[in-house]
Amino acid sequence: MISNEAEAIRTSILRTNLTDEEITLLVEALRFSRSLISQANVQSFRQGDKVKFTSSRDRQIHIGTVLTVGRKNIVVRTPLGSYRVPASMLSAA
Repeated sequence: MISNEAEAIRTSILRTNLTDEEITLLVEALRFSRSLISQANVQSFRQGDKVKFTSSRDRQIHIGTVLTVGRKNIVVRTPLGSYRVPASMLSAA
């Protein structure tokens, strides 16, 4: 479900007559913002931290320990094995 803020932004964008160049600039700004958020997420975890994530395949919550921290993904060891997980999907356990 879309939040009220997201719906207001969507409606505002659709009501304006943006040029192709303006849309391209907007998309680039959003990608940059998303990359900054991703970097902050990656930097918030260290080897040995206890984390949890919800699997996109089986929707189960997995709890494990951070093994390695990469540029985009973090390797997490769980009782079921190791998973390479995007930092945005992790939270402290």
